[in-house]
Amino acid sequence: MEVNLHCRIQGKSFSPALVERKTGLPLSEKNESGDMGTYGRYRDKPLPYGACVLSAEEPANLPYGPRLEHLISLLEPHVRTLKECGAEDIVLQMDVCYSAQCNLEFSPTEMRRLACLGVHLAVSCSLMDN
Repeated sequence: MEVNLHCRIQGKSFSPALVERKTGLPLSEKNESGDMGTYGRYRDKPLPYGACVLSAEEPANLPYGPRLEHLISLLEPHVRTLKECGAEDIVLQMDVCYSAQCNLEFSPTEMRRLACLGVHLAVSCSLMDN
């Protein structure tokens, strides 16, 4: 089983550049509202939202539990600032690729921490190509 964890953050007036200046969080895949889209329905059109991705820097070979806890710990001190910078949607995304049975378990502590932050958890599962 392979698990990729990251947090997608976006909002109509969300500014990743402002978040980086205020928090120092390592953001990627950044766009500001009004930037020109490069693919999809907004290709060559101004984007109506700002967005970015926050990834856990933990090694991918660690079990998903410690990586999930690390990502939650990165978010906890900054959720208020993210919202002040226009974040409307904060979604912790877990992409799971599996080749046999796939079981995921989340601790009550992890779930409580996410709930207290108002952060959604999205899990996407797909079968690995053999």
